Amino acid sequence: MPAEKRSYEEMAANSNPFLPIFDGFRIEIDENHLARERIIKASRDVTALSKKAIFSLQRVRTISSGIPPAISTEVQGRFDAISELFKTMSKDLQGINSWRYQRQASPGIQEFIEALSFEHYLRTGKLVTREVAMEGMIWNIPLTADDYALGLFDLSGEIMRFAVTAIATTGSLPHLKSSHSSISRSILTDLRHLRSSFEALDTTSCHGTSLGGEIGKKMETMVQSVEKVENAACSLIIRDQEQPKHKPEPTNSLV
Repeated sequence: MPAEKRSYEEMAANSNPFLPIFDGFRIEIDENHLARERIIKASRDVTALSKKAIFSLQRVRTISSGIPPAISTEVQGRFDAISELFKTMSKDLQGINSWRYQRQASPGIQEFIEALSFEHYLRTGKLVTREVAMEGMIWNIPLTADDYALGLFDLSGEIMRFAVTAIATTGSLPHLKSSHSSISRSILTDLRHLRSSFEALDTTSCHGTSLGGEIGKKMETMVQSVEKVENAACSLIIRDQEQPKHKPEPTNSLV
């Protein structure tokens, strides 16, 4: 004889001690789902604002010489809006939830690190530290070493675009003065140093994981970024060598 199907109300009417337990599970699952959706939306908004800040920073033409006030104001407005989004996200990223929703929050955090480190590099000529980056986030949102490193991986692409644009518009490779020496260094030197530092990282423990795969892809992209700047610089040198140093004087004589 088939079992009789009962409604939820009929089952709840019975004095079953397990129903309240599962009601609690249902409420918790619903709350987790809503929190995940809020973090995903906020992370996407952070990503969009960070990209806009990067687009604005690409209009800068010098390194460690100060960012033009108009661009600085525009970028700071983006960062202020991101700070408000982090404030919203922080409510759902406390305690164990900081790890539960790490995958949903990471894309926005990494994009912000990319924008923040690019602004810091253009302004100071230095690489932003993890401690300074955490201060930039303001709110109590954990900045893992993974998100910090992956954000710096993406920084190489923005430095490459900055260098190639400068070569195309000014005909020279951007240089910046070192605080420890009177000799200036090129942006290509910084890119190479960044690449070699990441190549020296021991990532054997990440093999076979999603993080290891992501690092492998970003490392390949970083190498390509450095090569693009090297090729652009070589083309510039060859072009300058091929051009005659002394152009012949124009003559009115007819041949």
